[in-house]
Amino acid sequence: METFISIAGSIASIFGAIWSVREAKKAKRSADAAEQIRKELVGRRSLAEVAQIQSEIRRILGVVARVGPTSTPQLIKGVNCADVAREVESFVAVLLERRNHFTDIYSDRATELRNEIKLAIEGLAEAKSFEDKKRHGKTIYYAIENFAPVVKQLADSQQDRPIGAKS
Repeated sequence: METFISIAGSIASIFGAIWSVREAKKAKRSADAAEQIRKELVGRRSLAEVAQIQSEIRRILGVVARVGPTSTPQLIKGVNCADVAREVESFVAVLLERRNHFTDIYSDRATELRNEIKLAIEGLAEAKSFEDKKRHGKTIYYAIENFAPVVKQLADSQQDRPIGAKS
């Protein structure tokens, strides 16, 4: 009888070990699937932030266009250039805030854009004459317009990246 109980216990231990290995494999697959989903969500969030920046670029170009390349003295009359400058300043702050989420190229270009238009933002806020308003507005407009393809390229590269790839 002791032999039977011993054999039965050994068989039960073997089945228990097999069961444990199967459950461990299931748990590993579940953990891998959860990690894959987490990576996908991070990638989607980054892509959404880039899309938001693209949308903000279009919006800010519309705002700056009021004092930009095609402005005339009649069109600028009544435009509060300090408000336009504040909006551009806010836009640049968002760019700089988000630069850490993306590639080194984007980060560098966002910093370059800020450095390129910093004086023009200040000049636009203080401008009194039509010529000063237009000059600073054009500088800001063209700099942001030249930055737009950088963000587009970043969005395209993130969109083309396979799911789960590192950001």
